[in-house]
This record gives sequence, structure tokens and C-alpha cells, in this order.
Amino acid sequence: QEQRLTQRLLRYWDMIRRDRSLPEIQHFNAQSVEDVWDQCFRVSISQRNGLSYTYEYMGKPVINLYGGDMTGEEVDEKMRQFPGSPLHKRMRDVINERKPLQDEGHIVNSKSGKILKYRACLLPFGNDGKGITHMVVGLSYREF
Repeated sequence: QEQRLTQRLLRYWDMIRRDRSLPEIQHFNAQSVEDVWDQCFRVSISQRNGLSYTYEYMGKPVINLYGGDMTGEEVDEKMRQFPGSPLHKRMRDVINERKPLQDEGHIVNSKSGKILKYRACLLPFGNDGKGITHMVVGLSYREF
């Protein structure tokens, strides 16, 4: 399952990127990866007043991992306590390196108190002029 998620997302990202350094978000079509899309979230990225992320989509398994639906919410790096914060540190790395990244770690589910070990595939979208404007993150996890 984890390999399928990562492989599927990376192949699709590379296909829509073509010969550019980054694919643009308008070329992303969730239906093209619908077999893994429910295990993903998508954020828009703003760097106007520091780095912030606005959740545009969260699949149901991701909502469970985070302990709630954050669609429409904005978070920034100054916030210390919010669901998924370990992933956001890695998102900064993706923005700086301008290439996909795979990560793993754990999050404590705020509702159940269980430890959720995750693996993630972080994919940047944007262009040379604007930089990274969006990110799609695929997640798989197990509860302990």
C-alpha cells in the first residue's frame, strides 16, 4: 500500500512536470490518481508574511490522522500546536529544495491519544517565477 501510494504519486508528478523544473498546480487532476487521492491532502502556500499553508483538500484517512478536517484553515510555522506539525517542517524542506521528498515519523492523534506512524510523499507545484505555490502530500499510516 505505501509503495503504491508513493510510486503512483511520484510517477504522476513527473509525468505532468515534463521538462519543467516543477509542474504547475493547474495541470494536476485528482481523477488521474483517484486510487490514492483519498490518502492525500493539498495545500496552497503563501510566503508573504512568513510561510503559511491553507488546506484546500483532505481525504478521509488524512482527516482521521489529523484528528479533524482542516479544509479551509490556514496554519503557519509560528504555530506550535496543531495537527500534522511534524509534516510541516518537512514541507519547508520541499520548498527550499524544490523537489519531491519522502518522509516518515509519528503523530499523536488528538482524539484517540494513539500514536500514528506515518509515511508521506510530498510533491511541490509551482513555477520558476512564483516558486512553490502548492503542495500535494500523500500519507499512509498505522495506529499503535
